[in-house]
Amino acid sequence: MAEEIERFLSQARPNAPAIRGFLERFPHDVLDHVATFSRTPEVLEALSTDPSVHVRCLVAGNLSTPVRLLVQFAEDQNPHLQEYAAANDALPEPNLAELAQSPHRFVRESVAGNITTPAYLLKKLAKD
Repeated sequence: MAEEIERFLSQARPNAPAIRGFLERFPHDVLDHVATFSRTPEVLEALSTDPSVHVRCLVAGNLSTPVRLLVQFAEDQNPHLQEYAAANDALPEPNLAELAQSPHRFVRESVAGNITTPAYLLKKLAKD
């Protein structure tokens, strides 16, 4: 299946809606794998709107996810998306600062575990 996906992507450089349509025929375990390991921005863009929160969380945790998508995930109302975005090293500092104030402990723990979190936020979270 991975070969079929790679072949599709290399043929026409499709846009996100075309990729989403193509990926809909695969089972969720394949989408989980693609969301976790894809390095293609167009694929991650397509999966960023998948109906499955689980797939979107995996996209948020992928280090190749474009920053603008990470910001969207960080600003989403779903705390699980926020958690995965907070753990991603590419999330900008202002978003980390916002998530450090989350009412959800697991989101704050992801901020604390992010290697790019500045010291001033870590000190604040240490009092938590």
